[in-house]
Amino acid sequence: MVFPAVFTVSLTSLCYEVLLTRFFSYSQWNHLSFMVISIVMFGFAASGSVLSLVERRSPGWSARTLDSPRFTLLLLFCSLAIGGSFLSVKNIPLDYFRMPLEWLQGAYLALTFILLLVPFFCSGAVVSLTFAGMPGQTGWIYFANMLGSAVGALLPASLLPRLGEGRIVLCCALLLLAVPLLRSLLARSWPVFLPAAALFLITGALLLYGGGKHLEIHPSPYKLLPQVLQFPETSVESRSNTIRGRLDRVSSPYIRFAPGLSLKYTGDLPPADFLVQDGDALFVLYDPGDDRAAQFSRYLHSYAGYSLRPLPGGNGKGGNGRGGRVLILQQGGGLSLPCAVSAGAREITLLVEHPEAAAAYRERSSSWEKRSQAKISVASGNLRRHLARDRSLYDRIQVEAWGPSVPGMASLDQQHLLTVEALASCLRRLNPQGVLILSRRLLLPPSDSLKVFAAAFSALDSLGVRSPGTHLILIRGWDSYTLLASPTPFDASDLEDLRDFCLSRNFDPVSYTGIGGQEVNRFNSFAEPFHYREIQRLQAALQENRGEEYFRSYYLDISPARDDRPFHSRFTRWSKLGALFRSTGSRFYTLLLSGETVVLVVLGIAAVLGLVLLLLPRLIPPRTAAAPEPGPGSGGRAAAVLYFLAAGAGFMLVEMAFLQGYTFVFGNPVIAFTVVLAELLVMSGIGGAVSARWSRRALPPVLIVLILCQAALCPLFGAALRLLLAAGAAAQLLGSFILLAPLAFLMGVPFPVALRLLVPTPRFRAFGWAANGVASVVASILAVPLAMSWGISRLLLPAAACYALMLAVLPAFQRLNRRIRNSHLSSPTENQGT
Repeated sequence: MVFPAVFTVSLTSLCYEVLLTRFFSYSQWNHLSFMVISIVMFGFAASGSVLSLVERRSPGWSARTLDSPRFTLLLLFCSLAIGGSFLSVKNIPLDYFRMPLEWLQGAYLALTFILLLVPFFCSGAVVSLTFAGMPGQTGWIYFANMLGSAVGALLPASLLPRLGEGRIVLCCALLLLAVPLLRSLLARSWPVFLPAAALFLITGALLLYGGGKHLEIHPSPYKLLPQVLQFPETSVESRSNTIRGRLDRVSSPYIRFAPGLSLKYTGDLPPADFLVQDGDALFVLYDPGDDRAAQFSRYLHSYAGYSLRPLPGGNGKGGNGRGGRVLILQQGGGLSLPCAVSAGAREITLLVEHPEAAAAYRERSSSWEKRSQAKISVASGNLRRHLARDRSLYDRIQVEAWGPSVPGMASLDQQHLLTVEALASCLRRLNPQGVLILSRRLLLPPSDSLKVFAAAFSALDSLGVRSPGTHLILIRGWDSYTLLASPTPFDASDLEDLRDFCLSRNFDPVSYTGIGGQEVNRFNSFAEPFHYREIQRLQAALQENRGEEYFRSYYLDISPARDDRPFHSRFTRWSKLGALFRSTGSRFYTLLLSGETVVLVVLGIAAVLGLVLLLLPRLIPPRTAAAPEPGPGSGGRAAAVLYFLAAGAGFMLVEMAFLQGYTFVFGNPVIAFTVVLAELLVMSGIGGAVSARWSRRALPPVLIVLILCQAALCPLFGAALRLLLAAGAAAQLLGSFILLAPLAFLMGVPFPVALRLLVPTPRFRAFGWAANGVASVVASILAVPLAMSWGISRLLLPAAACYALMLAVLPAFQRLNRRIRNSHLSSPTENQGT
């Protein structure tokens, strides 16, 4: 029952891994969600390191364990660790915002890391044992491991809406318990069977009759949902949970949402329904037919996009009815629809990423249409995909992407709606007199507004506009800003209307053609006109083709985002850290709000622990004096270590490149995570199974083809992703498989073939598993800042370099293998393990 055990362990561990990404996305932010991959690989690496140490002290232990009750007990511990770690971690009062002030929070983070490490250590031990104890079956073991992992990656998508994260975790524990239960029953090992049966019954009873409170996940107290639930008469009416995220319908008479509302507005806000995604992203469903919605929307600075150039036939100059087409791209918020209806739009298309949020809008659209006399169409899905496939022209395109409630918490998110290519797509979908309206939160020091302005300027430049600055307007209130862009320049009449609009509502213009210093920083004043000053410097640099020089000199990263290097809401430049520290009032604590800081801390921890895991088997001497076994650091042993380190790093870099690339294609990181894992693990598993009968002479050609494929794909990766983005749903899935499958198949060959043919002892097979895991951990963490700095497609270049390193050290690895085999021919104990 070894192969079913490997399959089941792999299934449950990958299912648990996907669920942990959802757990951290809801309970915290993505700062901890990205650590899941590193925790998983650390568990696998630690199991290989420990097993290598055990084999060093007791040669042949792996093969003996596979046929003993110890293996059954290990499976039992895997199940117990999955359920126990989840129930424990969800109750740890982790608050990493307070970590610089309370050492206890550091202990909580370490405890979280260790508790989540345990189930993956046990799972890795099962797989590592089978690799070490069954060297002739490494190809099929690899196949069972990858196939189970692929199935486990797909399960949460279908089970989350029905069961939720906590119940699925218990189902995983229950499924895994069935293996030791059946194994001990067939072997009549009653000392193992009885506790396994008792644990099975307890878990089943907890799943069926335990209720939901002990399994419920609670969001961080800094998120929006727990804060608004403190209001009186506020409650969650309903909740839906899918792989795209959790959506709570909140009822409250006290929630207010109107960023960009003029302080001169003295009326009431209209009643609204509220949706909260993953505890923080707020969707506000105002009734656009309500008279109060029309009144307050005209006092938003985003309404300037309708005021300057009224919609054809709309409620403006020369019009008293309804006319014009409006496209709304909404990633939270809810101000765009009242603005469009108030301006007299005849046809409105509202796009929302989350299907449940779109369904909520769709439920109300018929009654809204009757009251507002506008045709409202609602759709869900990837917003960039709609732009790529839609060929319609609009009079207005309004983008709402406000970001998280706490600044800096989206610094690791991929935002593809604010890239140069995305804004160019919006501008291409506009009529000549159309206007793109984009509203965001205002940050100090100036950063977000500069980055978006630079992207819009570059988008216009890419469309052949000679003077992009004449096509752009930026105004602000006290907490947010609106950027206006048009395919045609804003003329004198438009600018006069803009001045009147700002003056009547106390908004401050920041940038337009001919703006004067006396017009800025009047109503919502800062100590200095920071935003106006920097926007003017940026615009001058861009017009004089000195943009790159300005971006290098500014102390924040404000270079325009591209699809290959998307908008991350991160602005830290480590080379300018001193200037940033001084600009924030010398507050060290503010620097910790960047997700990159967490990445660097985790990377440091990973490097130290990885080094310990690799050196541990050499630090503890064997129990008995045996034939000398040169260690990994002596002679040709370095070639073996480098081979497995490069195998793990190369595999993970390719996985991270496709994970981030497919986030652009599918519009959701968890869906991309599921698709990439399923395709990658299935095809690499098939590669491992097919290579089970190959000789070592097949390795060099496979590595050469793999290197060439990765190097060739790097410059073509972006174009391939754009083709997938514009494809239909079926073609998108098929195309994503075709793009990844050849690489995945080839990447599934080098590791199992090396374990089977080049590593003659169980101890070194376990060490190879550990080295592979350690490198995967470091690569998974390092890939995040590399992609943010270099670009997603360029991750394929260091991956190709890793496989080139494997090819370079392969001859030394083969010579090493021959020496080890010769040195152990006279050792019956060691040969017993092989």
